[in-house]
Amino acid sequence: MGLFDGIKGETQQQFIARPDSSKDLVLYKWPETNIRMMSIVTVQPDEWAYFIKQGQVVGYLQGGQHKLDGAQIPFLGGLIDSFTGGNVLMAELIAQSRALGHTRLLLDTHAALTEALAMYERHGFAPVERYNDNPDATHFLGRTL
Repeated sequence: MGLFDGIKGETQQQFIARPDSSKDLVLYKWPETNIRMMSIVTVQPDEWAYFIKQGQVVGYLQGGQHKLDGAQIPFLGGLIDSFTGGNVLMAELIAQSRALGHTRLLLDTHAALTEALAMYERHGFAPVERYNDNPDATHFLGRTL
């Protein structure tokens, strides 16, 4: 299984709606903590969907069908950035690696890629011993998951 096979499975659209068995509840919490981008959320006409972070409401949706997309739901982009440190791909790579049972990530890069080095550092990567013979790599980094 390649790295992107797991990610490819995560890019499939997810459909979210309150199950019929909980329609009589005044409050319902969606049980999944990993909600994929581009998922479709169905909110019944007499319902509201609230997005809560650290006890604060950061956004809401009125009744209807909504695609979870930063362009269509303005507060969503900021919410995702606050959870991922502004880098959805790196956060997804880390999450998928954990889900696949990996305990460590290794990567190599070049000193000229200063923005990439800074991003890796923000995501917990630190220098490790050289682990391959890539002649273009000047930095070898690793992170425990």
